[in-house]
Amino acid sequence: DADVLVVSHRGFEPMASLRRLWHNLPLPEPVILRVERHPRESIPEDHAERVRWLDARWAEMDAWLAGPAPRPWAVREVT
Repeated sequence: DADVLVVSHRGFEPMASLRRLWHNLPLPEPVILRVERHPRESIPEDHAERVRWLDARWAEMDAWLAGPAPRPWAVREVT
C-alpha cells in the first residue's frame, strides 16, 4: 500500500565497509544521491509485471551510474 523510493548513490564505492568510511572522513569526493518516488498507483499489481517494472528501475539506475557524474546538489524532480 506504500509508495516506493528508489535510492541510488555515487561516491561510496571505495568504502566497502563502515570502518573504511570512518577512516576516510572527511570524504575526498562528494557523495551524490538520487532519490525517486514512485506512487503506489504506478506500480503494477500483477507479479510478472511488477518484476518487469522493478527490472526497469534497475536498468535506469545502471544507466545513471554509467553516465557522467551529475553536479553535487543538482536537484531534479522525477514524475
